[in-house]
Amino acid sequence: MLGWLAPGDPRGEAAWLVRAWLNSPVHRPIVLGASFRRVGIGRTTGTIGGELSAVYTVDFASAR
Repeated sequence: MLGWLAPGDPRGEAAWLVRAWLNSPVHRPIVLGASFRRVGIGRTTGTIGGELSAVYTVDFASAR
């Protein structure tokens, strides 16, 4: 999954994104999926459309 927002405290950003994904009918089953046992998370900051942004990528993986 991918998410971006105005940068701030990374903990607050992450909490906001998780809440947004859990409130999304498309993303909720992915976040809560029982088949995933590992998760990788990345964050970077940069400019998107002239605005400073924090960009997150989340990779869900099975146990294998």
